Amino acid sequence: MPPRYYIFYNTPREELLRIYIKNFLNSIDYIINKEWLERNKNTGSPSDRNIVENSYSMADINRLLKILTKHELSIFRNYMFARHNYAFKTNTWIKFFSNYYKPDYNGTKTNDEVMAIMSEYEKSILNLVIEIENQK
Repeated sequence: MPPRYYIFYNTPREELLRIYIKNFLNSIDYIINKEWLERNKNTGSPSDRNIVENSYSMADINRLLKILTKHELSIFRNYMFARHNYAFKTNTWIKFFSNYYKPDYNGTKTNDEVMAIMSEYEKSILNLVIEIENQK
């Protein structure tokens, strides 16, 4: 299937960027919250559900992450921390998540506290993001 191109008329660049990033963050939530996994478990044949219940999900995530740019991977990684209220040390990420995630974003947790909260599933995705990010 050829790539799709959309033309937006009379829409400021900043608004388009805001729409893109909010959708990107929603997509990350979709993956991390396993919504797509649950949807696939409830549809399809029993053999399809068996595939989804095995390691197929991480293979899909791996393929998805490999097409992201280094900057998108960085956003993905840092958003995983922002979801758990991480206190970023750089103003760049504080401003980014205030603009695109929560207007009043003011993280309070340390790296160790966030890592203690993360599920094993989240940690495995985080490790995969870091691995692919380091390859780019």
